[in-house]
Amino acid sequence: MFDTKIANYTFKMWQTPPKEGLISRIKPSNGKYFTDKYQGLLDMDTLFKNLGKGIKVIKKDIKDGDLKGKIILTGAIDEYFNYCYGHLPYRGMKVKHIKSERGLPTAVVNYPDLDMPFIRITDYKKLGFKGQWLGIETPSNDRMYPIDNPYSQKMYKKYKALADKKGILLCGRLATYKYIDMHIAIEKALELVETL
Repeated sequence: MFDTKIANYTFKMWQTPPKEGLISRIKPSNGKYFTDKYQGLLDMDTLFKNLGKGIKVIKKDIKDGDLKGKIILTGAIDEYFNYCYGHLPYRGMKVKHIKSERGLPTAVVNYPDLDMPFIRITDYKKLGFKGQWLGIETPSNDRMYPIDNPYSQKMYKKYKALADKKGILLCGRLATYKYIDMHIAIEKALELVETL
């Protein structure tokens, strides 16, 4: 299973050859990757509209020194500090949406074959959305998933020390430079709010 399903997928996504013992996020159980009892997709637009009611939320690119007062940074920490210690490496996905007459046999199908440019296709109808739309996902260097290696961790520690010195609170994947699932990111945000 490792060679046919995980190694090529990992190489396509992260652009590095995987080592079986180092892939900590992949812990299949009974052939399934997701073993949570409940699974689903959040309506993020509604969630953030409700969370932001009555609160001043800045939606533009903000750099160090632009704001006064308590700052909770959820964006890319290297960008916020104008890359003073260099660019942190990231990987992400580009998604092309197409209308389809037929769906997939399941909600998501992965394509580990190195000859295919895309990495997976998602069938949104199987996830509860209206219409027969497919999302074809291709790996990119977009800022979605931090690349965890000794070089990037050393650089991140410098940015974190700078944020700590300035009293900036960090929350989310990009600010904490951790690959965490969304339910964990939301849980950490709620925990941070409880401390304020």
